Amino acid sequence: MHEILQLILDWLSTKQGSGPRNGYGWEIIVITAFAVGGLLKARENHSKKISLKYRTSQKLLNNDLTADILSGNGKNSTHISAKLEKIGNSYIVTTYDAASPEAGRVQEFCNLDEVEKFLEKETIFRLSDFSESRRVA
Repeated sequence: MHEILQLILDWLSTKQGSGPRNGYGWEIIVITAFAVGGLLKARENHSKKISLKYRTSQKLLNNDLTADILSGNGKNSTHISAKLEKIGNSYIVTTYDAASPEAGRVQEFCNLDEVEKFLEKETIFRLSDFSESRRVA
C-alpha cells in the first residue's frame, strides 16, 4: 500500500509532459475535474431549458401566460406587462406598458425557441417569467 501511495504522490508532484503546456500531475487532475464539472452543469442547464419549454407549451394548451414587471419606486414606477398565447400553430407575444395597454407591441412566432430569442433580445422578460392566467373567451 505504501508503494502505491508513494507512486501516486510522486506523479502528482512532478511535471508531466514536455513542451510549453506541461504541468504538474495535480494540475492535470484539477483541470480535468473542472472540465467534467462544466460538462455536467451544461447538460443540467440544457435539460432544465427543455423542461421549461415543455411545461410552457403544456400550460399554453389551456391558458394564456402573463408576466408583469414593476420597476422604479414611488411616483416614477413603471408597470410593464406581457402576454404569451398560442393560437393555432402560432405563438403570440404582446408586450405593453400597463398605463397604456392599447399601445402594445404584438409579435407572432412559429415556435417557443423563436419566442425565447425575441424575449431575450428585445424585452426585459424571460420565458420563465410567464405564469398562467385564465383565458377569457
